[in-house]
Amino acid sequence: MRPGRLFLSILFSVIYITVTAQIKSVSGTVTDADTKKPLPFSTVINADDYFKVITDKNGRFTISSSSDSSRFIISYIGYKTVEIFAREAADSIELNKESYNLQTVTVSGEENSITENSTYIGETALSYLQPAGLKDVFQLLPGNVTENPDLSTFNAPLIREIDYNNISSLGTALIIDGIQISSNTKMQALTTSQDYPKIIFVQRFYPFAKGNDLRSVSTDNIESVNIIKGIPSAHYGDLTSGVIEVKTSIYSLKSVAKLKYNPNLTSAGFSKGIKINGQNTIGGNISYTSSKTDVRTPISSYKRLNVALGSRHMLNKNQLLTSKISGYYTLDQQKKDYDLIIDNESYIEDNSGLRAILKYQLWNSGKLMNHFDISIESEIDRELMKIQEYLSFGEVSAFTMSITNGENFGYFVPSETLAKYSFNGMPFSSALKSNTRFSRSIATVNSSALLGADFNFEKNLGKGFDYEGNYPPVKKGFTPRKQKFSEIPALYHGAVYLEENINKTEGRHRIDAQLGLRQTFYATKGTGFKTFPEPRLNTSYKYLINKNAWLAIHVGYGLQYKIPILRYLHPDNAWFDMISYNQYNTSNPDNSYLVLTTQKLSTQNPDLLPAKSKKAEVGITFNNHILHAVITAFKEVHSDGILPSANYINSTYRVYDPGQAVDTRLLPEDQNLSYTVANFYNKYYYPENRVYTLKEGIEYSIKTDKIEPVQTYINLTGAWFRTKTITNAGTVYDLPYSGTSYQFDYIGIYKGTRGKLSERLSSNLRFITHIPRAQLIFSVSVQTIWLYSYLPLRTIEIPVALINREGKISDFTNEMLHDPYFASYIQTPSQSHYLKESFPVVSQINMKISKEIRQKLKVSFLANNIFNNRPLVEQEISNSLIRVNTPLYFGFELSYVIK
Repeated sequence: MRPGRLFLSILFSVIYITVTAQIKSVSGTVTDADTKKPLPFSTVINADDYFKVITDKNGRFTISSSSDSSRFIISYIGYKTVEIFAREAADSIELNKESYNLQTVTVSGEENSITENSTYIGETALSYLQPAGLKDVFQLLPGNVTENPDLSTFNAPLIREIDYNNISSLGTALIIDGIQISSNTKMQALTTSQDYPKIIFVQRFYPFAKGNDLRSVSTDNIESVNIIKGIPSAHYGDLTSGVIEVKTSIYSLKSVAKLKYNPNLTSAGFSKGIKINGQNTIGGNISYTSSKTDVRTPISSYKRLNVALGSRHMLNKNQLLTSKISGYYTLDQQKKDYDLIIDNESYIEDNSGLRAILKYQLWNSGKLMNHFDISIESEIDRELMKIQEYLSFGEVSAFTMSITNGENFGYFVPSETLAKYSFNGMPFSSALKSNTRFSRSIATVNSSALLGADFNFEKNLGKGFDYEGNYPPVKKGFTPRKQKFSEIPALYHGAVYLEENINKTEGRHRIDAQLGLRQTFYATKGTGFKTFPEPRLNTSYKYLINKNAWLAIHVGYGLQYKIPILRYLHPDNAWFDMISYNQYNTSNPDNSYLVLTTQKLSTQNPDLLPAKSKKAEVGITFNNHILHAVITAFKEVHSDGILPSANYINSTYRVYDPGQAVDTRLLPEDQNLSYTVANFYNKYYYPENRVYTLKEGIEYSIKTDKIEPVQTYINLTGAWFRTKTITNAGTVYDLPYSGTSYQFDYIGIYKGTRGKLSERLSSNLRFITHIPRAQLIFSVSVQTIWLYSYLPLRTIEIPVALINREGKISDFTNEMLHDPYFASYIQTPSQSHYLKESFPVVSQINMKISKEIRQKLKVSFLANNIFNNRPLVEQEISNSLIRVNTPLYFGFELSYVIK
C-alpha cells in the first residue's frame, strides 16, 4: 500500500472510533471582573479537544468536553486571557481588563513547544514593543536580533534566518484575520527572461518573487501575532518557512487613539467599536504611517494609509456570521533621488489593496459535529510603478518592438534618452474554505478530527508592462516587449486535509499527538494538473513532577510545499534582436535604413516543481512556579527553490552589406540583396529548481516568574543558527567573455555549487521590572552576538564539457587545461571566495519604559543601543571596514482609550 493511502487509512480508522465515543457538555458565563457585565463574543477554546465556541449576547457558552481535566482557554479582546479546567467551570468566569495594575503582565513572546512550535505575541507585548512595522515583532523570536525600524525598502518576512533570503521570504505565509495574503500573482518585474541592468528604483521596491511586503500591514490595531516556526497544522498550506498569523482588534468595542513618533517615523491610529444590540457589533479603524529613513534621500520615504471595517452578527446561540473589509493605500507616490544624473529621473509608486472576508461558523450542532465554518475570501491589489530612467549608450542605438520572427524594420534611439515605462499590475485572488471538527472521547483518550478543504483562484488583471512613445528601456540586442498581465493564464490551487488530534492523561503522564495529511494540487493552462502529499506530525510527552511543575518533550516532522508563482509558471518570452542591415543617415536620421532579425524563445520550464521543505525538530519544556524554559533543536531541508538560470541559444541570421538598399520601404530579402550568414550566442534565463538550503539550530527561551522583592522578571532568549545555502545546485552554462565583440565557439558546461555557509550564536537577556501600584513597566535588555561568521562556497571552476553551435557536446579534456584557447573557460576565483569571515563578540543595550495612567492613557519610550556601541570591524573578504550593531535609535508612543 502506498504511504499516502496508509496514512489516510489510519486517520479514517481513528475517526471512525472517535465518532462512536461519548462526550459531555460544559456551560458557563463570561463576565467583566469589575462591572460583572456579560462579555458577548468571547472566545472559549477547548485546548484538549481542539475546537472553540463563541459566547452569546448574554456571555453564555456551552462547549463539549471529553473529560473533567480538559483545559479551556477563555479570551476577549482587551482582557487578560484565563485558563481553567472543565471541572472548574463556574456559572460566572470573570476576565480582567489588560492593565499594568494587574499582578502579572506579559510583554515578551510566549513560546509554545507542545504543538506547532510557535511564538505568541499578545496585545500588551505589542503595545510595549512599539513596532513601526510588522517586521519589528520578529525581534521577540528566539535568535532574532534587534533592528531599527526601516520602512524605506521591502520588509521581508523571515523566520529562522541569519541573512536575507528571498526564497525563505516567499515561503512564509502571511495570514491576517483568516485571509492568507497571496504573492503568487505579483508581476512587477521588467523581465524574467533576460539579463537587464539593475534599475535603482525597481531594485529597491518591487516585490516580485520576494513574498509579501510587511510594510503594508498596520501595527496600530493588532490584537495578537502568532508566528509558527515549526511544523504547522495540516490546514496551513502554500508555504515552506513558516506562518505569520495576525489577528486584528477590528471587533473590539473599545475606542482607542494612538500616536507614535521617532526621528524617522510618525504614525497615528484610531479604532472604535459599536455594539448595535446584543447580537450585532461593528468596528472600524484607520491608521496613517509616515517614514523617512534619511531626509537627504527622498526616495527612502514611505507613507501609508490603512482602513478597516468589520461586523459580527450572532444568528443564534451557536451560529456566528462575521465580515471584514480592509484596505491600504500608499501616499507620497513620486520619489526622486538627488544623486541621479538628471532631474527628470523619477519613480512613482502607487500601490493599494482591498481585502474582504465573509465567514459563517456553527458549533455544538449535534452529537457528531462540534464545529463547522465556511468562508469566502477575496483580495485585489493595485500595483503601479512609473519610471523615468536616464539611459546613455555612448552612440546611437538600434531597437525594434516587433513580435514577428525574422527580419523587421527597426528604429534608432539617440545616444542619450529618457526611458518612460510603467508596470500596472492588479493581483486578484479568491478562496473558498471550509472546516469541520469532530470531537469525542474513548475512555481516557480524547480525540478530535479536523476535515477541511480550500480552493483558490488567482489571476493578475493588470494592464501590464507598457512604455510611452519611442521611449522603451532599451539595451543593446534586447528590448523588452509590451505585455498585458491580464493575458497570463489564471492559477488554480487548493487542498483537502485531514487531521487527527489525540491526547491521553494517565496519572502523572500525558501524551498529545497531532497527525495530519494535506493533499495539495495546483494547475494552470499549459502546465497540467499537479498534486503532492504533505504529511505532518507533532507529538509530545508530558510528565507532571508535582502540582506546580512539569516536564515535556516535543517531537515534530513534516513536509510543506510552496507552489510556483505565476510569473515562474508563465515567464516572459526571450526576444533577441540582431542587426542585419544598419545604415544611419547622420544628416537626416529619418532617411536611415535599419533592419533587425528578431527571434522569439519560450522560457517556460514544463519540469518546474514546487519548492519543498522537510522539517524535523525536538524540544524540551520545563515549567514550575518559578521558571519556564523551552529548548528546541531543529533541522530544515529546503530543496527545489526556484530562481532564474542562464542558458544560451545560437542565433543564425543574415548580415547585409550597407549601401545596397535601393528601396528603404522594402526589407532586404524582398530586394534580393547579397548577405553573409552570422552566428551569435544569445543569453536567456528560465525558471529552474536550483536552490538548496539546509538550516540547523537550537533555540532557547528561559523566563522566570516575578521576583517579588525587586518586582522583576528575567527573560533569556537566543539561538544558534547554521545555514547553508546553495544557489546553483545543478548544471551551469557559461560563455566566457573574450574582451571584444568576438565570441568563443563553445559554451562551457559546469557542475558544482555556489553558495554561502553562515553561522550565528546570539542571546538577549531582558530584565523586566513591573510595578503594578505605579502601573509602570521598565526593561533593560542586553543583546549579544557571540558568534557571526560566513564562508562563501564555490566548487564551479573547470567545465566538465563543452557544447558547440550545432549542439554537440564533448568532454573537457586534460589537454584543454593547457590550451591557451580554453584558458578563459577555467574560472579562477579570487582567494576571497575561500576565506571565512568571522566577527568579534559585540553587544548592545536596549531600553524600554511604559507608564499607564488610570487604564486610559499609556505613554511609552524606547531606545536601541543607548550607548551607540558600533565598533569598526575589518572585513578580510572585501578588505574594508564596516560598523556592526544598529545605530542609536529612540521612539515615543502615546495611546489613549477613549472608553
